[in-house]
Amino acid sequence: MGTDSTAYDIVLVLHILAVIFGFGPLVLSGLYDVVSAKRGRRQAAAVGEVQYAVAKTAEKVVYLVFVFGVALVLMSDGAWSMGDLWISLSMLTYVLAIGLSHGMLMPNERRLNAVKAELAALEDANTRATPEQEGRLAALTKRSAAVGTVLDLMLVFIVYLMVFKPGM
Repeated sequence: MGTDSTAYDIVLVLHILAVIFGFGPLVLSGLYDVVSAKRGRRQAAAVGEVQYAVAKTAEKVVYLVFVFGVALVLMSDGAWSMGDLWISLSMLTYVLAIGLSHGMLMPNERRLNAVKAELAALEDANTRATPEQEGRLAALTKRSAAVGTVLDLMLVFIVYLMVFKPGM
């Protein structure tokens, strides 16, 4: 087939679209917490639920990035190889990022949403949150921000590898 075929170009377009629609919402997800923190507890809880639902959908599209990327290598008729430094580093970083997302970020987001719901219920009952609850909210928010930043940097690294193709 080769890199100059229409089929290759179609898969490349699908790969790029999967990157945009998969990673775009995830990169911006930190804004949800920033914006919702300026609202009441009930709104923050609702925004957290929406953010989590968007992330779960985007996550499925992110899997297509890998599938289309592998397809591009296989369709390249030897122009690219899984052994190329930029491809193998991209794949390794991608797998590590998926592991970090599944192992740390998403479980933390579930816990964060549970605390937000708990605080929203207190607000509805005109009851103040305890310092422990406020502390859990702050710690979980900080952890999400830290892991999210690491994931964003991993994505930047992968984009760097894709554009500059070190080792070629």
